[in-house]
Amino acid sequence: MDSKFLKGLSVGVVLLILGAGYHFKTVKAATKLEQQVEVPEVKTPVTTTETIAPAPTNVPPKVKNIGTPYEISFNKREHDYGKIKKGSDGAVYFKFTNVGNDVVSITGSTAFCGCTVPEWKPKRLNKGESDSIKVIYDTKRIGYFNKVVHINFNKNSKPEVLTLKGHVIEK
Repeated sequence: MDSKFLKGLSVGVVLLILGAGYHFKTVKAATKLEQQVEVPEVKTPVTTTETIAPAPTNVPPKVKNIGTPYEISFNKREHDYGKIKKGSDGAVYFKFTNVGNDVVSITGSTAFCGCTVPEWKPKRLNKGESDSIKVIYDTKRIGYFNKVVHINFNKNSKPEVLTLKGHVIEK
């Protein structure tokens, strides 16, 4: 074997042994230091003037209020444009009626991209009254689309889902 290789190997082994020894010495010193430091135990007495009664077993659990109840009927929840020419009017109206006993009002709407825009006016509807939501799809983009809009009625309610789909083609 080459003497330079053996010399290099020997130096490497020596450095490895020295490094391991240094590490062992450092760990041993840290352990010794931990043994010398005493951490006083803090005891905090727990006192109370309250009496805690056992939970009743015959009471049903409370159900979280998920919002003001309402009943809405839509004339449709999905609009299929079929094939629509690029640049055409993409507006569609979704008519809805309050079929419940409680007053209903739109409290918000969400479109998940800039190509779909819901438009509505704040209005309170009593039982039997109707209104509509205008949703506009931007027909400047060629290709198939399937878009969803969420409409919230009354505070904290689950959104109603309206869908637009179709195929924008060249003029």
